Amino acid sequence: MENALIALDKPAVPTLIEACHDSNPHVRLLAAYVLGCLNEHSAVPALMRIVLGDPYAPARLAAVEALGRLGAQEALGVVKGATEDKSPYVRNAAEWALPRVMNGEGAGDALRQLAMSTFDKSKIATAVVGVPAPDFALTDDAGETVRMTDFQGKKQVVIVFMLADW
Repeated sequence: MENALIALDKPAVPTLIEACHDSNPHVRLLAAYVLGCLNEHSAVPALMRIVLGDPYAPARLAAVEALGRLGAQEALGVVKGATEDKSPYVRNAAEWALPRVMNGEGAGDALRQLAMSTFDKSKIATAVVGVPAPDFALTDDAGETVRMTDFQGKKQVVIVFMLADW
């Protein structure tokens, strides 16, 4: 999905900035991620707001990474503050972003170009509704192991793998 949004390029920016305020935390995460990939500096205030107070750690992580990708020097204090975040993943992202923000050298358009060069629509959305996913385990943002079978028969699950997620 993120590649499809990145492919929309600059015309999608106003909607993505608005999505940084959405009630759905996954929408905020995706919007922050895509804005960073689009190298969109007008999104810095919305990204800083997410880093400063979003209750959803993955959204804070995506926003702090986006600020690093942008080399957003005006966000220096926010990124420094994120090095003290309660989530170890956000803290790590802030440590990665901090030197980029300090020197103002973001990723530019490189991530957007990479996303588009590897965008293969035939490999997107290959899951089939109603067909059970295989069991697997991942670590959540609190460091806890979560298995697909933990949710089996209890709730629907949506999994998003982010391009170049470091």
